[in-house]
Amino acid sequence: MYQTDWMPEKVGYKPATIARKSIVIRSFLRLLHKEEYLKTPLHSYFVSSAVKQKHTPNRDLTYEEVKALSEYWKQKTHPINYAILILLATTGLRIQEVYKAKWSELFYDSSTGHYFLSI
Repeated sequence: MYQTDWMPEKVGYKPATIARKSIVIRSFLRLLHKEEYLKTPLHSYFVSSAVKQKHTPNRDLTYEEVKALSEYWKQKTHPINYAILILLATTGLRIQEVYKAKWSELFYDSSTGHYFLSI
């Protein structure tokens, strides 16, 4: 009831939010059962938390949006934000991949004359 009735009706959570919160609670209950704090496997009573494609928000930026963002940071003369935005937009890297990158993961390919980041 918590997962199917209370979260959507009383709190007004969307399906993707319910799925995310349910996974955390389910995992915690599974751990409690595994460590024998709970005798009943409560995690097995949770319903599947699959989210349909129509409920997932489109977070992709269009070409026009990326161009407008890059022009904004270029006009603000903020070279760091501009460089990060261009790096993300042109390489397809995720933000996490960029900020966790280490100098040791950067290598030079002499056959092409370019630097590459191993991710």
